[in-house]
Amino acid sequence: MRNERGSALVVAMLVMMVMLMFGLAALSTSDGQSKASGTERVAESTFNLVDAVMKSELYVVAQSWPGSASTALPASCDPSSTSSGCPVPATLSAQFSGPDYASGIDWNVKAQDNGGSVSDYYTSAGAAGQPSYDANGDGRIWLRAQATVRGRTRVLITQVKATLAPQPFPRNVVTAGFFGTTNQGKKVIVDTKGKAGQAGSLTVRCNQPAPSSCLNYPPGKGQISPDTAAGGYGGGPALSSDQLDGLRTVARSNGTYFTSCPGSIAGAVVFIESGNCSYNTGSANTASVPGMVVIGNGTLSLGGNFTFYGLVYGANLQGSTGYVISLGGTSQIVGAVAVDGGGGVSAGSSKANIIFDPNVFNAVQGYASAATVQGTWREITPTQ
Repeated sequence: MRNERGSALVVAMLVMMVMLMFGLAALSTSDGQSKASGTERVAESTFNLVDAVMKSELYVVAQSWPGSASTALPASCDPSSTSSGCPVPATLSAQFSGPDYASGIDWNVKAQDNGGSVSDYYTSAGAAGQPSYDANGDGRIWLRAQATVRGRTRVLITQVKATLAPQPFPRNVVTAGFFGTTNQGKKVIVDTKGKAGQAGSLTVRCNQPAPSSCLNYPPGKGQISPDTAAGGYGGGPALSSDQLDGLRTVARSNGTYFTSCPGSIAGAVVFIESGNCSYNTGSANTASVPGMVVIGNGTLSLGGNFTFYGLVYGANLQGSTGYVISLGGTSQIVGAVAVDGGGGVSAGSSKANIIFDPNVFNAVQGYASAATVQGTWREITPTQ
């Protein structure tokens, strides 16, 4: 014990070296875990941002379905976008202002049709060039959202489907700019009660009592029975332009969208973009399964013994002040008629041309909102 040759110092130094090695290993492990925790935190911050971007754009789509080129969304949205078809950048910036976002946020989102090879499964290459609206008319599009936070990028995609809802048509047997009959006989031409528990209104936008150019029929001959004719309707168009686009999309999806007069107007929603169409024989739809025909720009004339079960809607995009819907012969509309603007409805024949059936309003549905398609939401890499 009295020996001073230093063997104890050597042992002490070895012990200290071992302790230092363990300490450095523990410090390295702690530093690695701290970095991993930071990486995970940034990844979560990025996911929260990209998820918010996706949900914001889904809200935009739900408010106004991009069913045609005229309602197409921007090709891409980012923090500099000011279009109403994009998320509001200021709102997103206000929601994401923590330390991870202090150096700024970068995001973009786009809508792409599900045409071609991306009908049911999305790839960036397959979706390239797809328009930013529902071009194929099947009521579905893809949404692709991407966000980058502190160099970490995450991408989400999901397919969105338009949902159907009843259209808010005025519940009248006739809604038009004016109305007239072509028969002066004492007979029922418009049965306003028909299959309803209570008679529906025959309502026009002009404001002169019958007989006049506004309501051109002889009031004392029972041609409108019960006589519910009234002027001064101020409800505006039966449908907004967005709702009309929704009907276009439904018709495209059903294969009943036409740019000119088709051979048949039978179907849940038949949309005729343009044409002065006439039908004189046969029938369309049934009393138990009524439908709807929409004339965008043009007129519709029914004659002979033709019968239509459902709602006839003249959108009158041409701005006509003449008759847009005309009935003659023994033709019938069992349902209701609506014409926008100053366009009129003409009826008059050997029997009732218009018989009110309020059930047709419940059968008419258009795309009104949107929701994600189950099983299509997933995360991909930026190049997938």
